[in-house]
Amino acid sequence: MPSTISAQVAHTLGMRLVTFACRAGLVVVLAKFLGPEEYGAYSLISTIGMFGVVLAGLNLHAFVFRTNPGRPEIEQISIFKATFLFEMALSVTIVLLIIASGALRTVLPLLRAQAYFLPFAIAAIQLVLLVALAEVMQYLMSQGRIEQANWVDFLSQGSWVPALVIAWALGWVPGLLALLVAQIAGSLVALAYGARRIGTSRLRQASPMWSVIPSAIAFSVPLALPTVSLYSLKLADRFILSHLRSLEEVGIYSFAYMLVNTIYTFSAWVIFNTFGPRIIAAHNANAIEQRDVLQTYMLKIAVLCFVTAVGALLLAAPALVGLVARPQFLPAIKALPIVSLSYLFIILTFPAHYLLLLDNRVRAIVAIDLLGVALCLGLDWMLIPAWSYQGAAIASAAGLSVVMIGKYASSGVLHTLKPSILFSLREELRTLRRGAAQVRQSVVTLLFSE
Repeated sequence: MPSTISAQVAHTLGMRLVTFACRAGLVVVLAKFLGPEEYGAYSLISTIGMFGVVLAGLNLHAFVFRTNPGRPEIEQISIFKATFLFEMALSVTIVLLIIASGALRTVLPLLRAQAYFLPFAIAAIQLVLLVALAEVMQYLMSQGRIEQANWVDFLSQGSWVPALVIAWALGWVPGLLALLVAQIAGSLVALAYGARRIGTSRLRQASPMWSVIPSAIAFSVPLALPTVSLYSLKLADRFILSHLRSLEEVGIYSFAYMLVNTIYTFSAWVIFNTFGPRIIAAHNANAIEQRDVLQTYMLKIAVLCFVTAVGALLLAAPALVGLVARPQFLPAIKALPIVSLSYLFIILTFPAHYLLLLDNRVRAIVAIDLLGVALCLGLDWMLIPAWSYQGAAIASAAGLSVVMIGKYASSGVLHTLKPSILFSLREELRTLRRGAAQVRQSVVTLLFSE
């Protein structure tokens, strides 16, 4: 199993390198050709999409990820088909109601974004596609098919960016609408690939296991609250910032967030996605010792990768921002250290969150998360009027620290982590040498693999 994990980490890192290059190109495109106000509108659209993926389909993809490992394959695809069709029907209905009812035109003035009705309306189409992509990704990951899930992720997040960069190089300046249309095209390509890897004929032949929908709703809806809470701690301050200050300040703050989030996605999130299904499978098989060892390695490697990468970002930030963005984005540097601290709290919280989740202690998760959200939102209203996005960053870090402390205290995870692994580097140095060789091979063969 260690060699399999190392190989999948190497493949994931290789894919993330390519995705990272594409997203770095997107950072340049956004920060060079969108002003802070347009960037702020784009950030609000992206934030709504993240909340919408969880809420519009009742978060049923989380049930797929938690339930499928260890089941017979025919049951897995039947569960997936039922939850996929349910989420699609529900999300399409919600999007149509929002647009047809005029709710969108009512809300936009509250965010000082009334000039961006068309981009927000187009983004509603992307929301439905994002719900579908979440289902496909979670299904592949639940089966341990990390490499194929990586391709879906790349096609949806990065494959369309080179087209924008090429268009820019040829003299056409892409705007916000072009960016949204390109994202939709990438999502459609990713869904086509995902359907092919799952097997379109198998999908057609499989009978949806509709009987799991009540259980899926009972599991996923309460679990949506922690996810929404996490997004609230990281993202909800943009809406308050837009309402109390301006879209321009949202853009500056979101640029700082994008830089740190890119580092997090390329480092810690790779580790979480690789270890997660194995931790769940070990727990489901009552292999508690193996679960705890995997949890310890996951935390250790994720922290090391993130701290190293974000340290380099903070050192290079003044030169980097000046290189890739308009001068109006330079104030974002002030928010980078606090945003980085927030992400470190998120990483440190993961083992405790997993343990609570695996023990089905959803109420404890919800209670702790809501406490953190309440603190964060309260501080947002107090700090943003005077300190703008720096106040928002402080509020987010404070809320996430409370969540981290609460989950460690409630889960008892400190008694399950292995100090001999957590505080030793000898094995990791050997693993890094092996992993470096695998990453090199993965990058070399990436363009020739399926």
